[in-house]
Parts: sequence; structure tokens; C-alpha cells
Amino acid sequence: MENLVLACQPCNNLKLNYLAAGEHLARWTERAAAKSVLERLALSLTWESHPRRTSSVARSLYLRLPGDVLRWLDRDRSVPVTTEGARIRSALKALPA
Repeated sequence: MENLVLACQPCNNLKLNYLAAGEHLARWTERAAAKSVLERLALSLTWESHPRRTSSVARSLYLRLPGDVLRWLDRDRSVPVTTEGARIRSALKALPA
């Protein structure tokens, strides 16, 4: 469930101060809904995981953002929350309660 994603250093630095845009959030919630290879590996290594807590944190952060807050989309683009409200709510519904 945790968001383990490979990213090049320049991209990682560009997104450092932003939450991910709805597109990335949707992919993350899809991975969270299915038992991913990373999750199976984490279980085999007895890596601690708290899916419900992680879901609660994601909902708290995304659903309370002011409309003008920008989120990271890709290397050189950010998008305001107001343009993605429906996509965010839909993605968050897929998370464990």
C-alpha cells in the first residue's frame, strides 16, 4: 500500500514540495487495491504496513486541500486541486476503509 515508486533525482526534486496529482493518486489507489509484487515482497520480509492508516492519511490530505493548491503532475507541470476534484474523490473511494 505504501507508495514505493522509482523516480530519477531531478523528478524527485521537482515534486518534493507537492502532493501527487490525481493521475498519480489514481494509479496508487489501483495498486493499493490489488496485492502488488511490492506488497508481497514486504510481507515476506515482515515489513510493517498499515493500509488503513495510510488510506486515512491520504484522505485527510487530499480532501482538505484549498482549491488553489498545486499538485505535481510531471517534470515541469503542476495542476490546481480545483481541476481534479472528481478524479481525486473517485480514486480515494477505492482505498480500504
